[in-house]
Amino acid sequence: MSNYRTAVITGASRGIGAATARALAKRGMEVTAIGRSAGPLEDLKAEIGCTVRPLDIGDTAAVMAALKDIEADVVVNNAGTMTQSAPFAELDLLELQQSVDVNLKGTLAVTRALLPGMIERKRGHLFFITSMLGPYAAPNASVYAATKAGVRAFASCLRLELAGSRVRVTEIAPGRVHTSFFSPAFKGDMEAVEKTLFSEYDALEPEDVASALVGALDLPEHADINRIEITSTDQALGGMTYAKRAS
Repeated sequence: MSNYRTAVITGASRGIGAATARALAKRGMEVTAIGRSAGPLEDLKAEIGCTVRPLDIGDTAAVMAALKDIEADVVVNNAGTMTQSAPFAELDLLELQQSVDVNLKGTLAVTRALLPGMIERKRGHLFFITSMLGPYAAPNASVYAATKAGVRAFASCLRLELAGSRVRVTEIAPGRVHTSFFSPAFKGDMEAVEKTLFSEYDALEPEDVASALVGALDLPEHADINRIEITSTDQALGGMTYAKRAS
């Protein structure tokens, strides 16, 4: 493994973020877990001994103030939110704005706060958790797809800017992951989420995505995996083909 010692993970109160925090803490890294839900963050702190910072990353000023003194070797930009599954013309404007604030603006703010120190120290690894809906289109997910495509473009540009800086950049684009993340798409109805997306399918688990991230992190520091697309073995073609579990 690299000589990285510290990690900052956004969206760490659940799902992929929490699984990544556990994986990095297990490997001896000092983890700062960021999320909007204080209760789950405190539970994570009790479990793995991480530092927690309840924070809405959609608030740029709050992000810059909260992270200005943090030294991060690894930054995992994982926080995200979905809108309800509906045509764009029917979306609530507040829901639309929240998605842009968290998924795109928040990612930019966190990276802006922590990247200068990484460049100065000449070491580090930036991770961006995007989605198969970044490069591949799907109906009723226009805003989410647009924000993830924006993060994808941002990561690609950073990779060019940071060549020679010793700061690595990796985008991880997962397919369907078995978490509560999809709740907003179903208006908070988790029973519908389970029935529609998971009951008949073998989806990825958060730990699978965390394992892919650790694999990229474990490369020698002169090597960088630029992009990972990870799906269930039964999900393919940008997520549009998904075979049901055999009965």
